[in-house]
Formats: sequence, C-alpha cells, structure tokens
Amino acid sequence: SDLLVDLDDYYTQRTVGTHEQMVRYLQKGNKEAYRELLGKHLGYIIQDTEDLRRKNPDIFKERQEEND
Repeated sequence: SDLLVDLDDYYTQRTVGTHEQMVRYLQKGNKEAYRELLGKHLGYIIQDTEDLRRKNPDIFKERQEEND
C-alpha cells in the first residue's frame, strides 16, 4: 500500500524511529526500556489514528463503509 507515502512525514518518521529504537533495546536486552517505549508507542498509535482520521477522512471511509 502507498498509505505511508501519503501520510504526513511526522507520523511516518516517528513510527519508524520508534520501531528502530525498540529493536535496539531488544538487541541490548533492555526489556524495561523496551516495555516503556512500547507503551508510549501504543498510545501514539491511538492518538495518531484519531488525528489522521480528522485530517484524512477518505483514508478511513472505505473501511467504514465495509463495516456498515
């Protein structure tokens, strides 16, 4: 999908950066830092989805119609 290309760079860069940091924590065996960052990341996903839904309602429109 080209969805990530179409989204604001802010969301894409933060997501990629967070995933890279989580991998580094796991490679170092730093489970506590990984868990903390994962919790923050999941919170970002919820907030980002709502922000993106407001800014780009057409992205979500098809899914909503499928569920109706």
